[in-house]
Amino acid sequence: QELGVSSHLVSVINRPDFEVRESDSLLRNLYCDDNSVKFLFLSNLSEAKGYFVYLEAIARLYEKYSDKIPNCQFLMVGDLIRPKHSVAEASFKDSYESVSKKLEAIRSLGGNIEWVGGISDKEEKRLLFARSDVFVLPSEVECQPLVLIEAMAENCAIVTTCVGEIPWMLPRDSCVFIKPSDSQELAERLFWLSIDRTRVRVLQERSFKRYKEFFCPQKWEEQWDGLLF
Repeated sequence: QELGVSSHLVSVINRPDFEVRESDSLLRNLYCDDNSVKFLFLSNLSEAKGYFVYLEAIARLYEKYSDKIPNCQFLMVGDLIRPKHSVAEASFKDSYESVSKKLEAIRSLGGNIEWVGGISDKEEKRLLFARSDVFVLPSEVECQPLVLIEAMAENCAIVTTCVGEIPWMLPRDSCVFIKPSDSQELAERLFWLSIDRTRVRVLQERSFKRYKEFFCPQKWEEQWDGLLF
């Protein structure tokens, strides 16, 4: 607006950090089956991204539904953010210990969970999405998270929060929304999806459809054509 350009003429569209392949649907059939539901969290492990809400929700899930939940696999991918100043190093160590204790607690309840560090290789990241059924991002604040677009491009069902640009990216019928910082609600949604594979498939189809309609490379080309011609 400061430059005299109307806001309705401006759009900012992210795209996946990797090449989306048609063969990814074959990967999903190979690694994703009806006997196990695979949940993925992938982001920097900062409080704003809700990583501990994810862990707390999994713990609550097994505390309440250990005798009802089917076979599930949970993966958390990302590095804890190390502080730039030594004065905050103790807080970093406390966070690391808290994560480690929570992982141990989940496993003691029967949960199958793994934590791996951050991934920089684009192909490795793509495969993580392609091999997952549900992507979980319980952020407290966001703009337009690229990681959601990457999950949509790889046919993941999405569980996230209604913050920032996310409600525009994913209408309510294309994902599962939870309230920020609400691990109890997230636990209920995880259980609901773990026992309803039909619903998971519907959400996968809708998130991928949304990706094709708004975020795929062809849409970039159409945007440029509209500007130039």
